[in-house]
Amino acid sequence: MIARSGDLRNRAAQTLSLLGIVLLVAIAVSLPEQHRWVVGVEIMFVAVVAGVTLRLLDRRANKHRSEQQIAHVLDVIAPNIVVCALVFAAGGLLVFGLAAGLYVLAAAAVIALVGGVVSAWLLLIRVVE
Repeated sequence: MIARSGDLRNRAAQTLSLLGIVLLVAIAVSLPEQHRWVVGVEIMFVAVVAGVTLRLLDRRANKHRSEQQIAHVLDVIAPNIVVCALVFAAGGLLVFGLAAGLYVLAAAAVIALVGGVVSAWLLLIRVVE
């Protein structure tokens, strides 16, 4: 059912993108001996690329509206904008040398992980033939 629906395929891709954001940010933060501002720039870059990607996936999903109720639910509950905004803000704080950016980043990671897991779970249990 998911493979046949352009809307659901794009919503599933958004779910994977949310989880990918967390992975890419974790890689950027874990690289040793980087200045805080460099990590901030890397994280801001991830946020911009992710934001553009998520927006394109959203536009594609909206072109192919599914009759599945879950498609609308995923559109409403997905924390795409919030996660990208928080990751970008965290990067900006780190660019200016503020360690508070790491706390904002932690919040973004939790929201992205919860949103991604909930979306994946809903895709698994709520799609009907």
